[in-house]
Amino acid sequence: MTVRLGGRTILSDIAFSAEPGRFVGILGPNGSGKSTLLRTMYRAVRPAAGSVRIGELDVWSAHRRDVARTVAVMTQDSSTEFDFTALEVVLLGRVPFQRGFGRDSASDLEFARAALEQARASEFADRPLADLSGGQRQRVLLARALAAQTPVVLLDEPTNHLDIAFQLELMRLASTLDRTVIAALHDLNLAAGYCDAVVVLHQGRVVAAGPPSILTPALVREVFGVHAERFTHPRSGAPVLAFGHEDPAPREEESRFQCANE
Repeated sequence: MTVRLGGRTILSDIAFSAEPGRFVGILGPNGSGKSTLLRTMYRAVRPAAGSVRIGELDVWSAHRRDVARTVAVMTQDSSTEFDFTALEVVLLGRVPFQRGFGRDSASDLEFARAALEQARASEFADRPLADLSGGQRQRVLLARALAAQTPVVLLDEPTNHLDIAFQLELMRLASTLDRTVIAALHDLNLAAGYCDAVVVLHQGRVVAAGPPSILTPALVREVFGVHAERFTHPRSGAPVLAFGHEDPAPREEESRFQCANE
């Protein structure tokens, strides 16, 4: 698959697959095309060549409603233009399954409230989305994706704005969902600890794909331009990467920071 935007080639010759029920992390530096790749999967960016398929469903030739009933997405952006409550935002995830005038049914409300609880956002249900912090909005947007009950869930930078405790909780939740989950991620250690497989992008191309063990120091140096050491997590057994520049550290007198009230 190839994607061109504004006369530029953003993604070239992309080819990978995700097995049903697996958690796949899309990794790469800023500008590598992670979010653009996800957008091709939910009909936000049309490929210039190639196709996106979910089973027998061709995403770009199928009806929009069929795609919406198959793929749920948690995007980076959380518009607060409308004064919706958190519960009302989550109920938007049920729209593709509604008929007639789209009134929320009892089952819609049940799915929405269950999703809020799953995302640890029940306490925000009646609060306007605009009044929530970035991290709280992330939880609500995750709940909206979960409420759709689709077989495929796409997460675009899902750990943005979240404290470390909920980053771990979100990744644990994503890894235990009985659905195919594909997430664009920045944190290599979160991906290594929770994903079943990873796809590494560099300059719009797939340079590596496979289990998290492919995240070697050599690959990290090639793609991210930093030195890495790899260890084994003492509890989970997952690979853990420690990063640093190979340049010598600045002298102490050049790096000392002081703040005084005189």
